[in-house]
Amino acid sequence: MMKISKPFGLLIMIMFIIVAGTNNVSCQTSGKSMRKTEKKMTGSKRKTGRKAGAKESKTVTRTLKEQEKNEAKLKKEYEKSVAESRDRHYSIQTAEVQERMKQNEKEIKQRDRERKKKARKDARKPDSARKKYKN
Repeated sequence: MMKISKPFGLLIMIMFIIVAGTNNVSCQTSGKSMRKTEKKMTGSKRKTGRKAGAKESKTVTRTLKEQEKNEAKLKKEYEKSVAESRDRHYSIQTAEVQERMKQNEKEIKQRDRERKKKARKDARKPDSARKKYKN
């Protein structure tokens, strides 16, 4: 057997460590790790939403329809209760207060009409912001 000197053995060990480290570095630059690194840097996530062409199962579709129906029912009940509350509030007032409430409502509607009319008129002016940024 051949005897290896200490400096030569040390040189071989250093070369072995360098080669082993190079392999690890080249593995780290694979596609998956690059995406992970990029994701960490940018904070972006893949979009996981419903695809336009994807068809959902019947149970999912049924559940969504039931949920929409329940939401519509709740909204309708809420609007009904608000209307009842408004009517009750109006009915418990005295006659003169009811007249004032009617008059206030008319004035509010008139102000809204005038404000919308003014906004339309201003939008038609040649230097209006709407026309400037419409392009």
